[in-house]
Parts: sequence; structure tokens; C-alpha cells
Amino acid sequence: MLEESSGNKISSNNITESGQCVKLSASSNYNEIYGNRFLNSRNSSETEALFNAAENPLGIQIDNCHHNKIYQNLLVNHLLAIDCDEISNTQIFDNIILDCGCALTLSTSTENSFFQNNVTDTNCGVSIYGGGGDNTFFHNNFLNINVNAYEEHKSYMEIMYGLDLPDIYSDNNTWDAGYPAGGNYWSDYNGTDEDSDGIGDTSYMVSADYTDRYPLMKPFVVLDNMDVEEENRSEPYDHDMIPGEIASLTPSPEPSPATLILLSVASVVAISAVTGLLVYFKKHKR
Repeated sequence: MLEESSGNKISSNNITESGQCVKLSASSNYNEIYGNRFLNSRNSSETEALFNAAENPLGIQIDNCHHNKIYQNLLVNHLLAIDCDEISNTQIFDNIILDCGCALTLSTSTENSFFQNNVTDTNCGVSIYGGGGDNTFFHNNFLNINVNAYEEHKSYMEIMYGLDLPDIYSDNNTWDAGYPAGGNYWSDYNGTDEDSDGIGDTSYMVSADYTDRYPLMKPFVVLDNMDVEEENRSEPYDHDMIPGEIASLTPSPEPSPATLILLSVASVVAISAVTGLLVYFKKHKR
């Protein structure tokens, strides 16, 4: 756990059945979480009572944090893989998320980017609470997701205490990087691509609140590289880069869904056999 800290690197750790793997609180400016394996936080019988009494089993939690990076991590079998409360200008990319209740939760968070992540066999892809906005989601692969995205228009406190206040909506969240860069790959998208540009001819309805205007016809290539050396770390996009400037980042025409799924599963099969999906999940208690 880091509190009121900056300039730290959390890297190359294997954390299994710990309950909560990593937490950043009020820690901003150049903290990086990368190249870690966080496994089975919701699978530990020894800490089950602790989960029920205190916090939900989490992979990564960041609270009141800004200008940080989370990338190239493997997160398997958590209730919430990456949980974000009141964050901004944070980049979350190149992560492999498998068999979790929810891949990403955002609460009252703005100007964050979630890209080039591989999310597989997860009950909910992205859940947004308490407003926020200007978050971008693109070049992610969503494979076998029950609920792609969900926005709760009530705050967590309202839900917990049964209050009835005016609904809160997020603003300007986008699910693609424009054309020709494209949006995300959705395994249940059944549109056509008559001009063979790698982007669906029709938009994809992510949820009642969100639309991916340029869904990818094939998965975006997400490198399965968990052994991250300092000199080989990939550089993320600039926080200030606008979608029009990402136009050259076109999807690869080569990879197939089956190949990408095999890459994700191969990363974890030697470590743990994970089963089942949550039908429902709820926000953890503070």
C-alpha cells in the first residue's frame, strides 16, 4: 500500500490469494504498476471471512490518485480487477484481465485512458459510478463478457443508505479513437466489413449509454509480455493526445480471436485453474 507517495515503481511481483494485492491512496505523479502477476484474490479460503467483514477481493485499487500508469499486468480471478475512485489522467494499458467479476470500475473519475487491454471471461467489462467523464476506451479486446459496460446513475452512498437524490451522469466518455484508428474488439459483434478496412460498417452498442462507432473486426494485438525489464518498457500515449492524432494506430489484420484467447489462457494455466463467473457484483465498502 502506498499513501501520499509519488515516483514509485511496483514491478515484477507475484501476489497470490492475498485479498487486496496493491492499493494506492492519495498517491499521484509518476507512480507505475507494471509487469506484475496478481492472482486469485477471491479464491482464498483463509481470508474469506476478512473479505466479508472488510474489503472486497481486489487486484489493484487506486483512490484519489492522479497522473499514474498501470500496465502490462496479469490479473486473474478477482472480484474487481482494477478499481478506481476519484482518479484522473491515469493510463491503464496492455493488461491481461481474466475471469474477474469486473475488469475496471471508475467512480467520479475523469480524463483517464483504458487501451490495449485484453479482457476475457469477465462478468462486467467496465462499470462507471458517480459521474465523471472524458474517459477514453479504445483498442481493447472484450472476449466473452456478460455485460460490456454499465453506468450507475446513483452514487454509492445513495445506494448504500437508500437515498433518492437526482441521478448523476458521466459526460464525454468515448469508446473509440475515431477513424481510421478504430475502437475496440467485441467478440459478440456480428457486423460486416464490406470495404475491408478492419472496422465494422455499423456501430456497436456497448450499453444504453455508450456506443463504439468504429468496432474492430479482429482483436487488437496485445503482447503477452509479463517479464518487463526497465529498458524494454513500452511508452504509453501522451495524456494530451487527442483521438485524431491516434489515426495512424490502425488495427492489425492478422490476429484471430482464437489465437488471442490462447495467448491469455496460456499465461495462467500453469499457475491456477480458475472457474466460474459472478452473476452479480457490487461496489466494495470503504
